[in-house]
Amino acid sequence: MSFYRGWAVLLAALLVFSTAGCLQSTSSPTDRATSSNRNSPATRTIRPPAEWPQIADRNIGSARPASELAADKVATAPSALGQEVTCIGSVVRVQPTSARDALNVHLAPAETGLMLWIDRTSKPALEAAFGGDLAWLLPGREVLVRGTLAPYGGYRTEWKERRQIAITAPEQLKLVTHDGKSSANETLLAAAEPPQAQQPSTPPAPTGPVIPYVAPPSSELAQPLPPGGVKLLAWNLQSGQSGPSVIAKELADFPDVSLYALSEVDSLAFDRYLTAVEAIDDRNFCEVHGASGAEDRLQLIYDADRFELLETNEPNQLADITVNPGNYRSPLINLLRDRTTDQRFYVVLVHLARGDEALRNEQGRALREWARQQSIAVIAVGDFNYDFKIDTERGNETFTELTRDNILHWVRPEKLIESNWTDENHDGAQDYPNSLLDGAFVAGPATEWRPASRVLVRDADFPDDDCTSDHRPVELVFVPE
Repeated sequence: MSFYRGWAVLLAALLVFSTAGCLQSTSSPTDRATSSNRNSPATRTIRPPAEWPQIADRNIGSARPASELAADKVATAPSALGQEVTCIGSVVRVQPTSARDALNVHLAPAETGLMLWIDRTSKPALEAAFGGDLAWLLPGREVLVRGTLAPYGGYRTEWKERRQIAITAPEQLKLVTHDGKSSANETLLAAAEPPQAQQPSTPPAPTGPVIPYVAPPSSELAQPLPPGGVKLLAWNLQSGQSGPSVIAKELADFPDVSLYALSEVDSLAFDRYLTAVEAIDDRNFCEVHGASGAEDRLQLIYDADRFELLETNEPNQLADITVNPGNYRSPLINLLRDRTTDQRFYVVLVHLARGDEALRNEQGRALREWARQQSIAVIAVGDFNYDFKIDTERGNETFTELTRDNILHWVRPEKLIESNWTDENHDGAQDYPNSLLDGAFVAGPATEWRPASRVLVRDADFPDDDCTSDHRPVELVFVPE
């Protein structure tokens, strides 16, 4: 039988499944099930496992039939535990571990559906086969899965009743197109290849369901600007553990912002965030972004009608002090000119090292010494990881280095509010309560520009979920004069 005649036979044996359904082996090629599809067509067609020999040659593994497992029994069927099953489902979210070296992939329905576990030793080979970051590529996609069904084996108590399949090889995981055909891993999402530095591209938005987002009351976020004032928003977006589509919507909740200083930005989301900002009003925005930091980049989006970008730099050294030995983020230093006042000033975006205390302290010292050498205004914003404790009003050694000699002046928030949520042991409690990590510093003439900052709190922002950031934005208002 030819390849095309083989497909014709397969298409005569269509099965229609709900978005988290599992294929079951069948003796009759006419068996069918009905479901609705969220994005038309109203039904989709999937080949039964017994008809897979042609797909088996295209990275799907062996073609023997899977264990019998009805679509609505995938999460609860005890008889299938320990058996090899072949499943099709819609990925509703991909949740990296706290170390970001392994992935929990959730199939619909989000709270009770089948889970896929990709451990740290298997993740590199899978991402090489799929051509990119799975946390970005999989959400909203239909996947075909083969593996042994097992109980969830992690420590998250809310998932103890779930079932999972461990994905250890690319042959176990495959995309399915809406016409029922499987797409080869090696050709997956060629358009989503990481862009070259300063030339970003954005892949198509995922088509899967997104956690609903409700905007906070505007009265809490909208405060009048003083005449000639500039509003800057500094925000760590938690790349890889938040949803770019949700973050893009949230950016529109902060009115009158002229400068967006973003950290932990996925390189595939640069254009998406610029587009979201441009849609807020009629102003013309441009962006510049860093190349260091792997997929946790820095990005400045600025109002090009108000500001002219004169130069940008991402040095590995400041004031002859190493700030990036090669595997960390360098600061993103931008020289701007205010078109209304002709004032020139630096906006420095930072995300200091979290896991290397000695390097973080050196980064703080370097930023201070670099600011000491400047003759124009300096504004430094971002995630400093300075662990400022609200109850004791003391920071760590990095905070001491930043504020030493009164070169850099900390713009103390109007109200001290914790800016980050961390729950590494998943007990529902904040691991580091009453702590500030994010903020703003000014130096030189900027200290006279009436700087004021706020940690912006929105309804139900903490604890965060799989689509939102674990950091709160920090607003800085100043008047270049």
